[in-house]
Amino acid sequence: MAFRSYRQLRSHAQRGRDYRVFVRKGQTGLLVMAPHGGGIEPGTDTLASALAGRWHAFYGFVGRMTRGNARLRLPSHRFDEPAARRMTQAASWVLTLHGRRGADGVIRVGGRDRKGGLVFQRQLQQAGFKARHFGRKTLAGRHPANLCNRGRSGRGVQLEIARDLRPAGSQPGHLPPPGRRLLKALNLALESIHARTAAANGKLYGNRQFQTGR
Repeated sequence: MAFRSYRQLRSHAQRGRDYRVFVRKGQTGLLVMAPHGGGIEPGTDTLASALAGRWHAFYGFVGRMTRGNARLRLPSHRFDEPAARRMTQAASWVLTLHGRRGADGVIRVGGRDRKGGLVFQRQLQQAGFKARHFGRKTLAGRHPANLCNRGRSGRGVQLEIARDLRPAGSQPGHLPPPGRRLLKALNLALESIHARTAAANGKLYGNRQFQTGR
């Protein structure tokens, strides 16, 4: 059964047993999300939490069932869990991390923020990753209601990360070397996004490198 809303999902799954929602406030106005974490798209919540660190806001919807977590996957343009709605509305800019089924080492970059997407694509490629722009419209994250586009800017970035690049089962502070390399590249890109949004909003949150969980 594919759920079309959080209300429908919660009538068939128990919070705390089948899934959990994790949130942290940030200081920069940027929000990093993993709406399909845990057993749904393993490793995405670990990466998102580590990337957000102590500076950016974090949201994670984490499937915890022993099997069948895929049924907890709410489509990003229908994702209406209350905390996710509040956090995206308060954020100036949003990044969402998702998991691709393939194990080909490819990271697909989507979202309505094309310039921001190019920033991530360049940083990932410079770090040796195969980052490519999303051509498939159905998965490209361009729908205005997509989570990554719900920040105040109306344009965010969505990353679809191959299965072999995601640190399934790792804790944010103990990522394996490939995960740490990926985290570093994503952090550099997010620093550029922060500088851009801070300049646009006339507010700078300090000249410092963000301390992630790497």
